[in-house]
Amino acid sequence: MAIGGWHDLNIDEDLEFITRYGVQATAPAIIGFNHRVPDINRELRYTGNTFSYRLRMLRNKIDMIRGHGMKLSKISTVPRQWKFSLYPLYPVAALKGIYRNGGSLENWGYLESMMLRTLIDPEGLGVPKSWILFPYYSRGVCPDDRVRSVWGKCYKIACREMYWWANSPSVIYVKDLSALDNLPKISYLLGSECFEKL
Repeated sequence: MAIGGWHDLNIDEDLEFITRYGVQATAPAIIGFNHRVPDINRELRYTGNTFSYRLRMLRNKIDMIRGHGMKLSKISTVPRQWKFSLYPLYPVAALKGIYRNGGSLENWGYLESMMLRTLIDPEGLGVPKSWILFPYYSRGVCPDDRVRSVWGKCYKIACREMYWWANSPSVIYVKDLSALDNLPKISYLLGSECFEKL
């Protein structure tokens, strides 16, 4: 247990933990669906009144910086409504401790580097091609050769950004274009728009 357990974070605690623990194999496949309840703020269930809700939302922003291992320069790339609230909270997060488990890499970029290194073909595990889908977010690294060397023939689809914290286009790799039909069923891909086949 030298790695330790969960840090006391409201946001990105899973990202922080997995980048500290490491990844042994990555088989990108859809294993289930998340169902969203419209117009209900999930954070309200943890709070009893408006004041405690606002305190929780404040802590969430601080913990997001800490768990994501966010760099100060990253804040300039986030949407405007987040940018002005994150800048003043960055010193607080830094004082509490920002967890950056990949050295100079933010935790999301570090996770993706581990995923690429440990990538396997889910089809070899019996997963149908229509359920194999690998979303990729990092900028500056092109994983085409690595994905194709492991998967063989596949498609690279450009999509509008799936997460708020990055503004550049991201891509999805699929072994069969029918996998794109499953995009609306996955919560973190809802609202993304595939607009170009590369």
